[in-house]
Amino acid sequence: GQMVRPELSIEPEAMSLDCAIPCGLIVTELVANAVEHAFPERGGSVAVSFRTENGRHRLSVVDDGVGMPPGIDPERSESLGLRLVAALARQLGGELELVVDQGTEFSISYDPRGVAG
Repeated sequence: GQMVRPELSIEPEAMSLDCAIPCGLIVTELVANAVEHAFPERGGSVAVSFRTENGRHRLSVVDDGVGMPPGIDPERSESLGLRLVAALARQLGGELELVVDQGTEFSISYDPRGVAG
């Protein structure tokens, strides 16, 4: 297989299990998806970042691979994994953004105070 280099940028932040579990599942799914699909002919990197901006948490998973098909909608994707990511983002009350440009970036921004628990 191709070499995939992980890059982590995680700000320490206490969070409830109601936030931590969906975030962990989202990261697992998006990293696995990138490793499986983003680098068919060469290696690359997958960066996971988590930070707090204006009281909101922002989780991003970015790869520098081949990019996803244009116009893909995670909510209606053939991929169960992408539909799961969209559902988990909704569970967090978050906004899911997908940017495809020389790779793929998924970002989820949510207010941790609004997460049930």
